[in-house]
Amino acid sequence: MKNAHGCYPVTALACSGAWLLAGEGPFLRIYSRTSITLKQSVAVFSETSIHGISLDTVDTNRILIWGGFYVAVLRVQGLSSESGALTIQFLVCPTKCADWILDGQFSHIVTDHPDKNETYGAALVTAHNALLLLQIDSSSWAVTVKVATSQSKSILYCARLSWEAPDRILIAAGTVFGQLLVWSASLKSSGVDAKLHKVFTGHEGSPFGLCISTSRTSKPSSNSLRLLGSCSDDRSIRLWDISDLSVLDVDPQAAADQASTSDVNTGFLSASTSSGHSKELVAQAMGHLSRIWGVEFLVDRVDSTSFELVTFGEDATCQYWRLEPTYDDQKGICTGVLENQGYQDRHAGKHIWSHALSNTSDGVFIATGGADGAITIQKQLAMGSSIAASTLAAGTGDHSTADQVLVPGKIRSYSFVTTDIILMASNEGEVYLAHLPLSVSSSSTFEASGLSWQHICHEADFAGFSMTASVTSLSLVFLAGKSGSLFAYSPRSGFCKLLDGKRKAAGVFARRSPEHKNRSPTAVCLLARLGDPVAVLIEIPPEDHSNARHARLTVPDGEVISTFAILPGLTDAQQIAIGFRSGRIALYEPILNTNLESTTPSPPILNQQIHSDAITDIATTLEANTPYHIFTCRDGSYSIHTLALTGLIKQHHLSIPLMTEASQILSSPTAGLLIAGFHRKSFTLWSASTEQHLFSISCGGSNRSWTYCPNHSDPGRGGTLAWTQASSLLLRTEAPDLTVVRINSGSHGREIKAVAVSPVDSAVGRLVATGAEDTDVKLHRVTDPRAGGGVALQCARTLRRHNTGVQCLAWSGDGEYLVSSGGCEELFVWRVRVLAEGEVGVVCEGVCPFVSEGGDLRVMDLVAERHEGRGLRIVACRSDGSVCVYSYELEGKGWNWDWVGRYGAGCLMGINSLRGLGGNVYLTTGTDGHGAVLELTEREGGAEVKDVEWKGRCKIHQNAVHAAEVLEWSGDTHLLLSGGDDNALSISLLRGSGQSVGTLTIPRAHAAALTALQVIGADTEKGRVLVATAGLDQRIKLWEVRVDAALQGVEGVQVKRVENRYTPVADVASICSWREGKEVVVLVCGVGWDVWRVNVRDRESG
Repeated sequence: MKNAHGCYPVTALACSGAWLLAGEGPFLRIYSRTSITLKQSVAVFSETSIHGISLDTVDTNRILIWGGFYVAVLRVQGLSSESGALTIQFLVCPTKCADWILDGQFSHIVTDHPDKNETYGAALVTAHNALLLLQIDSSSWAVTVKVATSQSKSILYCARLSWEAPDRILIAAGTVFGQLLVWSASLKSSGVDAKLHKVFTGHEGSPFGLCISTSRTSKPSSNSLRLLGSCSDDRSIRLWDISDLSVLDVDPQAAADQASTSDVNTGFLSASTSSGHSKELVAQAMGHLSRIWGVEFLVDRVDSTSFELVTFGEDATCQYWRLEPTYDDQKGICTGVLENQGYQDRHAGKHIWSHALSNTSDGVFIATGGADGAITIQKQLAMGSSIAASTLAAGTGDHSTADQVLVPGKIRSYSFVTTDIILMASNEGEVYLAHLPLSVSSSSTFEASGLSWQHICHEADFAGFSMTASVTSLSLVFLAGKSGSLFAYSPRSGFCKLLDGKRKAAGVFARRSPEHKNRSPTAVCLLARLGDPVAVLIEIPPEDHSNARHARLTVPDGEVISTFAILPGLTDAQQIAIGFRSGRIALYEPILNTNLESTTPSPPILNQQIHSDAITDIATTLEANTPYHIFTCRDGSYSIHTLALTGLIKQHHLSIPLMTEASQILSSPTAGLLIAGFHRKSFTLWSASTEQHLFSISCGGSNRSWTYCPNHSDPGRGGTLAWTQASSLLLRTEAPDLTVVRINSGSHGREIKAVAVSPVDSAVGRLVATGAEDTDVKLHRVTDPRAGGGVALQCARTLRRHNTGVQCLAWSGDGEYLVSSGGCEELFVWRVRVLAEGEVGVVCEGVCPFVSEGGDLRVMDLVAERHEGRGLRIVACRSDGSVCVYSYELEGKGWNWDWVGRYGAGCLMGINSLRGLGGNVYLTTGTDGHGAVLELTEREGGAEVKDVEWKGRCKIHQNAVHAAEVLEWSGDTHLLLSGGDDNALSISLLRGSGQSVGTLTIPRAHAAALTALQVIGADTEKGRVLVATAGLDQRIKLWEVRVDAALQGVEGVQVKRVENRYTPVADVASICSWREGKEVVVLVCGVGWDVWRVNVRDRESG
């Protein structure tokens, strides 16, 4: 049994030139920042995660690593160069200290011994405010851990130490009671002299992060100023003046104990105790949506008078701050305002657990490690104009500024002619061209003084009302006015009238005709008028507006057009698709001719409901000669359909994360499928290929006039947004931040509660589904082994429909359907199919309509089985002790509630099918430690919802059963294996319809609750079962169970533990496995996931 790979929270980071060192579980992983690849990986500790990494500035190859009670020193040859191989050597093997280590640094002291060998040292600070000195003799590599100071009774939540001189260390510590202690230790030949300098109070919660600045010059007095930064779970950032380090006490530990037991209010110091140090509080501010885990000073230049900081929060964002301090000579205090400069979204879910700063010639780059297992490297946010902290705390702050464009008269409508020319019609009927100074690819903000204006014409029909639409690739704009007349403008052909009208325009939509070898591209416009049941379609060549062809399309009653598109085909024949606000799609096959009046209106050949809200855009991709039609919806979702004789068939439909309204479909040669839309008041661009947001622009939302022009050569490189705000036209060019580097795709941002693997012979291949407390369901492909060997999971789709944490996942036997359940009685059926190029298409086909009166129960576990060849039978157990049996029809998408049963007042935790007993017998386990057998029986003349028949129950654990699996053994005998809250593993034999004949319990199978169990091998002929278990003690164990069913009770059951290994995954909640050749791959999930390989062929032959 060997560990193959894993995805764990990144708990430590350090930058060394072109290398990034990360602590992931007990592993030190070294990545190349240039190639974004893993170069080396080594397990530093056996059963402890790495909590900190510190680099030696003298010997750049030496690394100090600590985690929990342990510390180690490594030498990595090759760190000083950007290329070449890396070799790792342990200078000091993991050494246990007397207390939990919070921070450490090399001392940078070199002392010459008579034998010319050097003695190196490092300092560590512990969770009880004690200073440890780590001394290493380079000749013998003997290590000595010296307790330099006594420890306090008060526990620290954070600490930071700084070497001020070869013989002096400055320590800042934050206690659980909200105090900040600043003390120093002088290293003398006679011992260590400790002195307390400051005791700060004021935080309403426990501090979790500290940082110490260098000395700066304050204005206007030119006094030297040094600050201590602190952050807390009260969501505040505070800066304290530590310029004066006069001695308050010669025993910092006793002073800390006295302060922590002085005036305490509900666990923290009351306001009266903090007032005495208010003059040393320079500035404070509130930030982030939740707790703040870390704070760092940024550009730490001595010649700079300002202080710049970055904070790292539980909300997975980095926020940037600036302070311009001023010194009041009369009062003798330093004050300032801590201003928020912006924020960066870094990770999925919650928590930034680690960070590191790298100062390069290109600027300051900040690496962050999250609970999602990903590492993000991004350039420091440019410190521009300040943004209110209250705005940033709500997550709606602006990343950039926009420039107001001043034109004669009020702008009524506008569209881009090209990427650097915009056409605008004023409220007075004037038409202008605005020439933008730079192309979209320059990704710069336009200034009003840089715009040049050109008056095109005056058109009375545009006075008071106008609408525009454009085809920028053909440099052509369509305009319509209050009479319903249609006009066109292009730089080559100028401004001309295309159609007369008598009704006010209701919508103008423009498209470029699809590429085809037999014809040149043309511009196609669809014009809808108020109260007119017929829409007009006009096609014109971009170079000759007079050579137009027309068609008329009948609009279904009550429908309002929201978009349209030309569907390309494999032949010259084309279809027109029109999307309506109702969510319906109509298809037409129009006949275009030059005479509009003689054209007969074309009725729709298809009118189908595909969405519940307005269709906002339509696009078609041709993959393997199969057209796939993509639709975006105003509800923030998109779907992919294929067209058959019966209509549009939905192949994929998912909501887009952090997008409340999807508006525009784009295709990029580098980024794949892109979708532009809005998240509340911000315009955002999202990549469907990587499931990442590329950028956002704060613009006030979609309820105002706007238009977006993507980069012509590659929409993945950004574009220009124009929008109206406060009667002014604003322009902003934005592009994805190419400096953002993401190492590892990461996983869920919260604990993974459920995992299920699809059958290998299914059409979609092997997919691993995971569901977590972040409410996401992810489908992963099992990819090729990564550097260092093993198995990696690559996320193929993220399914967002649940509003509560996911509790259970189950695949149908053919692997074509996935059933997920969660809180609030959420129960969904997902159809999973393969699209072109191996992409996975997912549609949420069914939502269980049956909920209780309160609707607040959790669906804890379920069994999904194909039933009678035409549907699914779903047997679900719920948190109120009830069992519900539903049938879901695959064709009609209908639900029936067939059976219901109530076990008792406790919570049912799991349910399993007893196969071989007619397919109607199931076993439930619950919080009372019992297993109960139920049967689904048909009763004549019964109610529509029938009652299940309970057959019996048996005691298998002292309390809650967390995991259970049932094996069909022989004849009418079943083997039940279970793990519970009593830390035990139980093996029970069931006869007949589930009657227990005995249970063998292995007490203390784990040191904490056994929460996950999986049978990874079974041979009924040899009477042998191989079981993998995992628990909250972060152990994964392998058990061999031998069963002789011929003996009475459990006399024939023998259990042997064959493996006992540590897993870095905390809060283990689920487990699954699959066979690969002679090995079984075991996937353990909790806070992250862990992959293990077990060679079962040797055990089967043994």
